[in-house]
Amino acid sequence: MPAPPTPGHHNLAQRIAEVLVRRPVTITMLFLTLLGTGVMAYRKIPLTLLPGGLSSSSLSIWLPFPGAGPKEVEDQITRIVEDELRTIPGITEIFSFSAENGADISVEFGPKSDMNVAYGEVRDRIERVRGRLPSEMDRYIIRRWNSNTDMPVMWIGVEYDDTAEDPFGPIEDIIVPQLEGVDGVALVGTFGVVDEAVRVFVDIEKVAGYGIDLGQIIRQMQSDNFTMPAGQLDDGQRTYALRIDARFQSVHEIERYPVGNGLVLSDVAEIVLARAYRDSVWRINGQAAVGMSISRESDQNTIAVCSRLEQKLALLEDDPRLAGVKLNLFWNQKETILKSIDGLKGSAYFGGLFAVIILFFFLRDLRMTLLAAIAIPASLLSAVMAVYFSGHTLNLISLSGFTLGIGMLVDNSVVVIENIVAKRRQGLSRSASASSGAGEVGLAVLTATLTSIVVFLPLVFMDGDRNSKVFMAEVGLPISWSLMASLLVALVFLPTFAARLMNKRAPRQTVATSGHSRLDRVYQHSLRWVLGHRFGAFLILMLVVIFSQWCGSQLRSSRGGEEGDRSVSLNIRTPSTYSLSETNKVFRFYEKWADEQMDAWGCDSYSAQFSRRGGEVSFYPRDDITEQQNETLPDKLRLSAPPLPGIELQVGFSGAGTDLRLDLNGPDSKVLTALARDIKEQLEALTWIDSEGRSKPLLDNVKTDLDSGLDEVHLQIDRDRASELGVAPEALRGMVAWGLGGQRLPDLTLGERDVRVLIEYGQSEQESLEFLRNLGLYTDQGTVVPLATVAHFEFDKALGTLVRRNARTTMGITAKPNCDNLFKVSRDVDAVMANHPFPEGYGWTEEGGQDDFDADMTELFRTLGFSVVLVYLLIAILLESAALPFSILFSILLAIMGVNITLLATDSAMNEMVGVGMVLLAGIVVNNAILLLDRVQRLRAEGFDRTEALVSGGRDRLRPILMTALTTIFGLMPMAVPRIFPGQNESSGYEPMAITVAGGLAFSTFLTLLAVPLIYTWLDDVGDLFTSFSPWRKRHESAAARGMTCATGCQAPTEG
Repeated sequence: MPAPPTPGHHNLAQRIAEVLVRRPVTITMLFLTLLGTGVMAYRKIPLTLLPGGLSSSSLSIWLPFPGAGPKEVEDQITRIVEDELRTIPGITEIFSFSAENGADISVEFGPKSDMNVAYGEVRDRIERVRGRLPSEMDRYIIRRWNSNTDMPVMWIGVEYDDTAEDPFGPIEDIIVPQLEGVDGVALVGTFGVVDEAVRVFVDIEKVAGYGIDLGQIIRQMQSDNFTMPAGQLDDGQRTYALRIDARFQSVHEIERYPVGNGLVLSDVAEIVLARAYRDSVWRINGQAAVGMSISRESDQNTIAVCSRLEQKLALLEDDPRLAGVKLNLFWNQKETILKSIDGLKGSAYFGGLFAVIILFFFLRDLRMTLLAAIAIPASLLSAVMAVYFSGHTLNLISLSGFTLGIGMLVDNSVVVIENIVAKRRQGLSRSASASSGAGEVGLAVLTATLTSIVVFLPLVFMDGDRNSKVFMAEVGLPISWSLMASLLVALVFLPTFAARLMNKRAPRQTVATSGHSRLDRVYQHSLRWVLGHRFGAFLILMLVVIFSQWCGSQLRSSRGGEEGDRSVSLNIRTPSTYSLSETNKVFRFYEKWADEQMDAWGCDSYSAQFSRRGGEVSFYPRDDITEQQNETLPDKLRLSAPPLPGIELQVGFSGAGTDLRLDLNGPDSKVLTALARDIKEQLEALTWIDSEGRSKPLLDNVKTDLDSGLDEVHLQIDRDRASELGVAPEALRGMVAWGLGGQRLPDLTLGERDVRVLIEYGQSEQESLEFLRNLGLYTDQGTVVPLATVAHFEFDKALGTLVRRNARTTMGITAKPNCDNLFKVSRDVDAVMANHPFPEGYGWTEEGGQDDFDADMTELFRTLGFSVVLVYLLIAILLESAALPFSILFSILLAIMGVNITLLATDSAMNEMVGVGMVLLAGIVVNNAILLLDRVQRLRAEGFDRTEALVSGGRDRLRPILMTALTTIFGLMPMAVPRIFPGQNESSGYEPMAITVAGGLAFSTFLTLLAVPLIYTWLDDVGDLFTSFSPWRKRHESAAARGMTCATGCQAPTEG
């Protein structure tokens, strides 16, 4: 690696600096303009919880089929729709769930698919087959999650008096319209409101007594209630659109509908305008309640919308019309954002304070320290201005990017200021010191900044989930803008300000403290030993590498960045034979128990949500409960929850953790059912030992698709008997369906709202089976016979949900890992599956566990590799050297070694946030090596031999390297260990990323000062070896020799 000539760009950079130093007024005005524009942008930029670009690569389709069982839904809807959807290009997976009352089909597209086009394609395919689907499926819903419109800004629980005549009236008529009228609110969704409907309760005895064919009446009412266009009417002067409107206009009109024999519908049925049958219950603190989710308009500021909603809620609480109604604010996105902003502001404050303290410790000059520190606010405001004008928002992810960059923002200023002070010590004038000091390190500072930015370029080529790109961009853009602004401040503003603020009298050479001098001597001695004992130093380095690899092998893995809410749930499963009223008694028991435990456990409220088959009781901790206290709540639930006969209890954090799903596949559903039950028992028996030596279940909420199964009654038709009596099978199907589930008629229009019309038999839930046996069927002779005369009943257990994955039926087992070590979870689960015998033709697949984690990490490490290549190319271009960048890139390997050691020392898990931190490290840790080797190369160009250039260059760059590294490391401390800093969030989710960057940088900085010079000497030797054999080198040396001979003994040629 031959020493390069002195580069000419230093002179250019110095001349530019000289021009800037001579224009102090211009530079000051530009600086004030930059700060003023940044302040205005900060005041106007929207604040949101999540960035607007987050969206899903999948579409969810809900196709309702009221009254149908899972098997009917699968045969008549799911398979038909699946076959048509498979004709859409770009689909990677189709996952369908056929359940009671409808099908839910999830269609996954590739990460590069245009989801707007995909939405249109899906809608087109459903419309193509709509004529082949049951008439009961009168609508369908296609959903695609988007953070702009689907992320609620507020969750509200509304307690009401369920004994009131119309308990939902005040909610629908007052609360919802008032909240929807708030400026910036896009939608108010309600959960738990029972819709109003016209319910026609048929008296079966009267119908049979009058000999009325109910099926014929239903078909008549369906055909008579319609509206349709009927062409145009032209009277010569004007043209009118003609429309026939035969819809029911009132409940009275339905009551007077003729049913034959001179009778009207009210003679054989009771017609009431009332709420439909309730099939689920939600209560808050034991009181009946309704849930509300409020979403904002996409262009609205979340903080402003939430503030207006808070004012409206305060007015509603004082509204006398809402007596007996209580509003509970469960979640306010404004509070989450402000709390996170306060925490990040605190991190920025502490980080900036640490940076100032470290700078003053090394510089021992208050004015120069404050001058370097102004890079922090100036760079942050400039970055906010860039984010604002680029149309982005300030959100939790972008704010974390700003916080990560706090300590890095003074790096460029530190290098420039330190070099300016060094020039001043050499006796140069203030202006000359400023221009010469900035110009000399200009290239190194530019290279270091660009390498920190270029690592985000590979995001364009990521093949993973589109949200990963958004996340990385939201972290990377603030850092990139901040670093570019810090480069501008360091090279444009600081030299001018330093020339005016430095002392007029040059500082003495002995300004360094004795501690600094001692540190310099220790470092120079250590470096000389390394360069003089290269083989011994290599062995020591290899031992460090081996130790780092061992640390990496001991790390656990987890899915980071998926923090759930703090609530803890007790999941309660009731027997399939229970009615809703019986399940209600069970939940009343556990609600009473929850009310007794709530205060002792630090909870301010609890809720219960359940249907006939069960549900959950959720506990909501107070804000003053710490993370450690909250983590003990599941164990308290497990130990103290009172058991009831036949009731199954499971405990876990609500929404926390990553769902693990095992899909069993094979040709026979009965075999799959047996396999699922056996495997579930084995998975529930798995345990792990926590850090305190307590044994805990490895998996929470282990369920199979069979757990939500139904008790089915199979009607076996005696065809001979039915034919003998004259009962048509089609009429039998209709009467049974109408008798049990009712029949929906066309809607009734009342004013501006459409009200459902349901015709059904009036019988209680307990009477349903006996009623079914005695249900009257009409024969072709006009007589009525009981259903039991033409059919017999068989009872069986049916799957509550039929799952198909890519058109293949599967049996699913789901669970939530209770241990954050995915390696252990995956190993133990795989051991259970490997030891369980599977019949021939049967198998299983896993989703959401270690395989998904490995795929995510592989994508991140691929991005890291691409980033390293880009860093190499950039350094090679800027330094005009192909070999020198390899010495610099070695610092990345040192950083990764440091990450392994740091994660093991801090008991941190390997997760996606660690991978993001490694990508950031690739652009950060090379800065120290660039700064060091840039100085070494220039010293060699000035005539120093290699060893002296390395020792002198290391001595000259020791302090700026330590200052830049320490300011970055300590700037990350409030984010890495927030618990030790007052006012910080206990868990923001970004701790692994901050720990990774801080630990990797600390380890790399220490070894860069010793190991990088060692690697540099090896590469230099290899470079000399290759160039000594190259023809170019020989021609160059021959020409140089001829030139030397001519210079000493040759005469100049003469014209002849």
